Amino acid sequence: MGPLNNDLYEVRMRTTSTDNNGLPSVGSANGTVGTDLVHIVYARAKDGSWKIFINGNENSSGTLTGDFSNWDDRFLMSLANELNANLPWKGTYYQLAIYNRHLTPIEVSENYSLGTEHETVAYIATQPNDQVVNLGENATFNVVAVGNNPLSYKWQKNGVNISGANNSSYTIINVLEANNGEKYRCIVSNNQGSDTSSYATLRVLSPNQRVDEGTIVMYKFRTGSGNTVFDLSGSGTPLNLDIISPGSVTWTPQGLVVNSTVSIRSNTAASKIYNACTASQQITVETWIKPASASQTGPARILTVSQDGLYRNFTLSQNGDKYEFRIRSTKTNENGVPFVDSPTGTVQADWQHVVYIFRSDGVGILYINGQESARLDILGDFSNWNDTYRLALANEFVDSRPWLGTLNYVAIFDRQLSPQEILHNYSFGPVGVVYAPSQLIVVSNTPYEIALNWQDNSDNESGFVIERGEGDPINYTVLDTVGVNQTSYSDSTFAEMTVYTYRVKAINNEGESDYSNTVSVTSSIKPIAAPSNLSYSLDPTYGVPILTWTDNSDNEDGFKIERRVAAVGSQFEILDSVGANITTIEDGTVTDSTIYIYRIFAYNANTISDYSPEITVEVLTSVEEEKVIPTEFSLNQNYPNPFNPTTTIKFGLPSQADVNLSIYNLLGQKILDLAKGNYSAGWHTINFDASQLTSGIYIYSISAHGSQGKNFVQSKKMILLK
Repeated sequence: MGPLNNDLYEVRMRTTSTDNNGLPSVGSANGTVGTDLVHIVYARAKDGSWKIFINGNENSSGTLTGDFSNWDDRFLMSLANELNANLPWKGTYYQLAIYNRHLTPIEVSENYSLGTEHETVAYIATQPNDQVVNLGENATFNVVAVGNNPLSYKWQKNGVNISGANNSSYTIINVLEANNGEKYRCIVSNNQGSDTSSYATLRVLSPNQRVDEGTIVMYKFRTGSGNTVFDLSGSGTPLNLDIISPGSVTWTPQGLVVNSTVSIRSNTAASKIYNACTASQQITVETWIKPASASQTGPARILTVSQDGLYRNFTLSQNGDKYEFRIRSTKTNENGVPFVDSPTGTVQADWQHVVYIFRSDGVGILYINGQESARLDILGDFSNWNDTYRLALANEFVDSRPWLGTLNYVAIFDRQLSPQEILHNYSFGPVGVVYAPSQLIVVSNTPYEIALNWQDNSDNESGFVIERGEGDPINYTVLDTVGVNQTSYSDSTFAEMTVYTYRVKAINNEGESDYSNTVSVTSSIKPIAAPSNLSYSLDPTYGVPILTWTDNSDNEDGFKIERRVAAVGSQFEILDSVGANITTIEDGTVTDSTIYIYRIFAYNANTISDYSPEITVEVLTSVEEEKVIPTEFSLNQNYPNPFNPTTTIKFGLPSQADVNLSIYNLLGQKILDLAKGNYSAGWHTINFDASQLTSGIYIYSISAHGSQGKNFVQSKKMILLK
């Protein structure tokens, strides 16, 4: 009999018409259960009719057929919990009676009217429980109190009243790390008196720290060398352990590897473990281990506080593919029997988080990798522990029960860790052990970035370190770090045409992983942007051209200037070069009365840019002639005409103009542009070399667009005779 689904009472009674669990069950009406004193009666008559009464009144009824001939006379009676299952009920009993007959409604009503002796003074029936929450979550404390109404509530934090906390529950919103360890209690009162609850502790789980409150001893196996395992708990006198036969172990960044039979033991009694746990009547043993195999028997001792193979306070061991935890109490024998063991197949030759807790209610629970694996109602207390027993790892005292594998973390607490705390510590993984990333690849290699991807194999890293190496032998340096769960990185700080090798490792605040695989790549050539806006002016004294342009790149070593004469079949040749960021040059090697075409490109050690646009520059025959400004556009007849193979063409401009002087054959097909560009006002003479053409009649044509809006177009014939 008990509450079902929180708001009604259920009765299961075994008869010849139900199953062995008393199903189908019967129950009161919904909403029946409250927190006030209540009188509940279940009565079943011989004919199978039944009734449930609440506070003297019939609440529900029905018929349950069959008889009790299938009852088992071996069963025990239990209150507030099931005998072999954890189904607790919390509340206060005031009177309990079982009759060998069914009471009539009148009898039930009379018994209810008589009432029962119960507290009139305020009394706390259910104490507040410790709360374990993650940083930023809410935490709620509750009490259940009885006594004459009205009841008043006053919550305190660390003994100081909390303003406005006047209900049976109190909630802290968005808990902070500063709230960790705070203690809360409630004072309940009425007109007859008051009662003060016990303190409940608030524990806040930090995302950056393992739970270590209450540790008596702690070993992290990070020394790296030597014959001593140091107790880092900071609790009392350190219980350091000596390594007997140190040649049987190997120190590694991941812990102490036990390769062959060894004993790692304290020289003195584990007194501080005895004192703390017998005072609290609770214990938690937390380990991170990697068994060498799943076939070790003995059972093989992982951790023990004992005298020998038969007398112990507690022992964690491996028996084949199962873990065992034996703990001595007033309800077990001196060897810790009966004991709790994990299911078959639990042990793996890999990192495993193995935790055992003995709760204040006498229940022993074994957790594997953050999850409950097995439990047993040990019951009893530690008053029969032996205060002379020492602590040992990887073997038993006197009787050899060696265990092989890697010890990474061992901690013993004088309290029971909650399931949330165990899962929280499991999430950190082994101390200093972060699984290495893998499958590092280059996903793209462009002139501007080298993009990397890798696989994250860890769930406890705080980030990744990317290293880049070059040279022979390869010299690695840290390139950058990225955050948790990041699996890509783009490198934009490389030099061109260089062989780089990359590798990645995971890190957290306790250690780092091995490196990933390496990947090598030759960086690409970064293109050079072509110069633009090529233009010229004539030196006012010497009449030679001064070229200028726009530098559009940031990675050139310099610029090369090419020039050719404006003649059929002429080829560009390198005229000169200038350094990076220089954008002007003067050509003092020109010949009078010649038209030149210029172009420029940028270059570095690995590549060159495209060419700039070309520009045509006319070098005048004389400065004096340039000073005579014609009054109108004109195109003179070439001289000589006929010619072989050179001739001169002269044109006049009354104002600055864009000029295009071209040569055509009689079919109207353009052969070449003889002059193209912006020319100043004055007379201009162009030399035409037709050595690459055959004899015949050709047309030369000018198109000029003056700066004052005037346009001029004219064509003339010339004869080439060879």
